[in-house]
Amino acid sequence: MLHKNYIKPIAFVILSLICTFFPLSGFAQSKSKNVEISLLSSAESVAPGESFYIALKQKIAPEWHTYWRNFGDVGDPTTIEWTAPNGVGVGAIEWATPKRLPYAEFINYGYDGEVILPVKVTVPKDFKGDLVLKGDVAWLECKDTCVPGDGVVNLAVKVGEHKDTADKAIIDKALAALPKQLSNYKSTIVKDGERLFIGIENPELANIKTAYFFPYEISGGALINHAAAQDVTVGDKGMGIYLTPSMSLPAQLPKEIKGLIEVETGSGKKVYEITAANNGQKLVGTFGQKPHAGVNLAILFQSMLFAFFGGIILNLMPCVFPILAMKIFGLTKIAHKEHNHAKEYGVFYFIGVLVTFTILGGLIFALKALGSAVGWGFQLQSPVFLMFLIALIFAVGFNLLGLFEIGTSLQGVGAGLGNQSGRAGALFSGILAVLVASPCTAPFMGVALGFAATQPAIIGLLVFIALGIGFALPFMVLTFAPSLLNKLPKPGPWLDTFKKILAIPMFLTAGWLIWVLSATTGIIGIIAAILLGAISALILHFALKQNIQKLGFLALTLLAAIGIGYYFTPKANAEVAQKTDYKPWSEAAVKTALSEGKIVFVDFTADWCITCKVNETTALKNEKVQKVFKEKNVEYLVADWTKKDDIIARALSSHGRAGVPMYLVYHSSEKEPVILPQLLTPQIVINAVEGK
Repeated sequence: MLHKNYIKPIAFVILSLICTFFPLSGFAQSKSKNVEISLLSSAESVAPGESFYIALKQKIAPEWHTYWRNFGDVGDPTTIEWTAPNGVGVGAIEWATPKRLPYAEFINYGYDGEVILPVKVTVPKDFKGDLVLKGDVAWLECKDTCVPGDGVVNLAVKVGEHKDTADKAIIDKALAALPKQLSNYKSTIVKDGERLFIGIENPELANIKTAYFFPYEISGGALINHAAAQDVTVGDKGMGIYLTPSMSLPAQLPKEIKGLIEVETGSGKKVYEITAANNGQKLVGTFGQKPHAGVNLAILFQSMLFAFFGGIILNLMPCVFPILAMKIFGLTKIAHKEHNHAKEYGVFYFIGVLVTFTILGGLIFALKALGSAVGWGFQLQSPVFLMFLIALIFAVGFNLLGLFEIGTSLQGVGAGLGNQSGRAGALFSGILAVLVASPCTAPFMGVALGFAATQPAIIGLLVFIALGIGFALPFMVLTFAPSLLNKLPKPGPWLDTFKKILAIPMFLTAGWLIWVLSATTGIIGIIAAILLGAISALILHFALKQNIQKLGFLALTLLAAIGIGYYFTPKANAEVAQKTDYKPWSEAAVKTALSEGKIVFVDFTADWCITCKVNETTALKNEKVQKVFKEKNVEYLVADWTKKDDIIARALSSHGRAGVPMYLVYHSSEKEPVILPQLLTPQIVINAVEGK
């Protein structure tokens, strides 16, 4: 058996012999065809206590690229895990200045051609023996598709008298080209309305032509929308730069932001590392006037028009059916009374809808300003809101059954909530219609809300108002048309029966929301306990005020509603567990599938999205569609937005959408995906997959 004192020298000799067969001081074992890696060293031998540089060299095939420390919108940075003798210090990668790498709607940061990434190594003063390093390297290499790459690099360096290698000049050149810390400067970052503003006081930057900020990564989410324009202002004392914040930007900015500022001067480009303090100081008045992009009135008008028509169509979407039936009931009650009552009911319904859409839009913009990535239907990602909506719809159902009255009717028909014209009830009906409609997205809505999400709040709210007008207008117009109202049947005993029948879709809606809540939280037992507690309280209430027949009917109805929730929840969970014909969505999954020659179908969906479920049943599960998917080798990816997910929210936003559903079809021959309509038919899906 070899004595342990001989093991290290023998290992060093073996590694040295292997290295002589390679043109560099290190060797690599790489599984990639597009990126060749090797390890350079500035020293052939080093003295104890000395520091020297090694460097990872990536030789990248034409049209391919790897990624910087902050990859931008999509990607993954290069990483190295080192194995080194005890006491030897191996530093972090010292990153070369990246390039901007545009792809479709994204901007990524990385390298092409060849890149040298230096790493500092420090040898302890008491180090004995010879230095052997091993690095496990991982990276993502991308062209139109992405492939994970990995490899191993090794290095053997003698410890004794210092001696340089021929590669030292290459490493020194790479070190000299690294971004330098900007000297004698002051920099701050603040939120300025819808944007971020970085101000830099430094005379060197007072005469720049262009500038670009590459942010370092931050914890909790991305700092900026990398694809958005960066607007630069210049003054006597320095420069400022306006940035569009990321949808996943945390509510609280970090105490300081670090990154690179690349500037172009008369003598060429320079890159500096800066640190901007988040101390509330804007450094205004130093850098000229704030750029004002203005609003494209033609695009705004088009988006408001789309929102208006989307609102009209939203009345016909499945989630609105229960409320639509209630509206018909309300009209029947007032159709044959004084016509002014019908007009007043329509006006106050209109006001209720408009106010609710405005509040909903305001909440979306307020949450975005606080750093949340939200979109249409965001409230259904909140268990608290779902519980509130379940309780509200149960109450509406019980009211329709006539088990209790609030005013004269919760829907505002007849006398309505304390006044003879039913104003409060009409307002409530409009509010409830919007809340129940929020799981649906109608045609035209996606494009309009996508535009609104990219605008300042005051502009975006105009789109939400147009959506509300479109949603409320058809019903209000009907209340102003006596000839149409007179054709409705007159009230009679049948109306009381019809009213009870309308409770059925309300309880079905409540059952569906219970299922959505369980899918969001996974705590169906807790939900059932909450509902059973509510049932007990209601039974006690009605036991005192109602007769025993109504009490029994109430208990039976509530138990049936809970049964619906229990019935659908295990079934839904089983479907998720057993379904094997789709994979979770990610940008990397898309690129990997495309690199394998597959067509990719991406389904952005959510359990609370009724339109999504209708499309799934009528189109995506259609036998002809499934057959085409199999024949064409389609990779079916699902982006599930049931729970809040900032990455999915960013992806929706990048395609001009603010909510689900969204359907994308990727072909390897095309750089950009085909975006399908929000209402699908089997033929629409088949044509998109077949490239027609």
